[in-house]
Amino acid sequence: MLVLFSTVFLFGQATVTDIFKSDVPLVVSKMAISSKEPTQFGFTEITFDMSGKWSNALDPNQIDASANLIGPADNYAIINAFLNQEFRSSLENGVEKLIPVGTTNWVMRFAPWATGSFGVFFQFADSTSKITPPTLKFKVSKSNVDVFTLGGDLFPYLRFGKTFLFVVGNTMPKFVPGGSLSAQLEFEKIGEGGVARLVMDRTHFGINYVEPEEIAFRPDLSMLRSAWLNDAVIQSASRANVKLILSIGSKSDLDLASGWQSSLFNSKNGGPCGTPDEFFTNLRARIMIKRSLRYFIARIQAFPNIIGIELFPGVNVPSYWLQEMEAEIIGLHIYGLLVTTLPTSAESAKLKTRGYVSQYIGKSNSAIGFVNSCIEQVGAMRKVCNYPVMLNSDEPIGDYAQIAPWAALISGSAGIIAPNAFSNKSVSQFFKRFEWAKRKLILTSVETTENATGWARADDKGGMLFLISKSKTAGNASIALQKAGKYRVEWVDSVTGEM
Repeated sequence: MLVLFSTVFLFGQATVTDIFKSDVPLVVSKMAISSKEPTQFGFTEITFDMSGKWSNALDPNQIDASANLIGPADNYAIINAFLNQEFRSSLENGVEKLIPVGTTNWVMRFAPWATGSFGVFFQFADSTSKITPPTLKFKVSKSNVDVFTLGGDLFPYLRFGKTFLFVVGNTMPKFVPGGSLSAQLEFEKIGEGGVARLVMDRTHFGINYVEPEEIAFRPDLSMLRSAWLNDAVIQSASRANVKLILSIGSKSDLDLASGWQSSLFNSKNGGPCGTPDEFFTNLRARIMIKRSLRYFIARIQAFPNIIGIELFPGVNVPSYWLQEMEAEIIGLHIYGLLVTTLPTSAESAKLKTRGYVSQYIGKSNSAIGFVNSCIEQVGAMRKVCNYPVMLNSDEPIGDYAQIAPWAALISGSAGIIAPNAFSNKSVSQFFKRFEWAKRKLILTSVETTENATGWARADDKGGMLFLISKSKTAGNASIALQKAGKYRVEWVDSVTGEM
């Protein structure tokens, strides 16, 4: 087991100390806030040093450092502290190198949800004692930053602040070549206002752990490095104004044919489960996941560009487990992030959740087949729920990359996410110009001549018609509208979005 050590020189001799352990009286010192006047929805940190009695700094049964954050109108949230190490990043021969900066300290993060007066009421307890540090008070000023809000059951789209969002997202690995330093370039390619599905690298939410304990994971050096890299990549997305859906949990760790033999949930490795099937029902396994979620949410909840969390993609997650973990995440995160699974089962789609439905969209033999597949997937989910439906692909869509966002839009989905360099600008301009999110469009029949195929969604004011031409010759398309009258036809360039 690799353990991070700090070296302290005492009377000329080096003493090695495990920074994840402490065996002294509970004391808190050097408390500070990152800004004397934070902004609404702005990244805010409270830092402090703390010592006490614990053998695992990630086990809240041994050290529970939390606070009630109380804002105007007595609205409040609970925020949890975590052990943190800052690093300095540099590129050497194309590989990112991280060098620790200073010593570890404890951090609380949040993004204030309102303007006005706030108070932080601390409660710290280790295995033997409790202390209540002085209340920290501050005022929050207004900013122009928005956060995610759910538009309601009947809206097929997601909403960010006051703006409805049609998601044209790009799946990208957590660590691109060059590490966090080149992540900024990747997010800039997606473009301002775009969405990225960020795939974390391990079961434990992008944070590397070693051997499992009774109800927690024992951390090591790589855990602090990985956690810092998480922060750096998320901050890069925030600077590029790219919104994030975080995909956490590894299918391979629950797969007998691949990662189960090395999984920390495997009883042969000290974990709680004899087989992968026990993972969702085993009490200790569920508590271990919740411990990881507590740490993970504590680190990310100051980033308002995160709109949702996708749990264990590729795994058939039971609805009861999804509901339990969603409740945990909503309780931990100030804004109650959207929670989903991929694919979402019909049973999970029927739950009264604060989430959206995710469905795979596979390769097709033709562009027409691809559009039909999108419509079928969304239609199937619409029969069991009124939640937004997100289309996802594990593989690059390739030949259909240009039409994929338009196919997703005409299908009535909330958007499409795939490992493609999608451009969201043309679809976004079209989506916003006609305020489709405020209209109740239904799939409408279209008749075309043999040289084209078409699909339409319309209401009593008009609608959208999507055509795929099979040749360069002229043809006809007829759409059934709900009201007689005069209509105007505008053609849209599907590449540029120009009318």
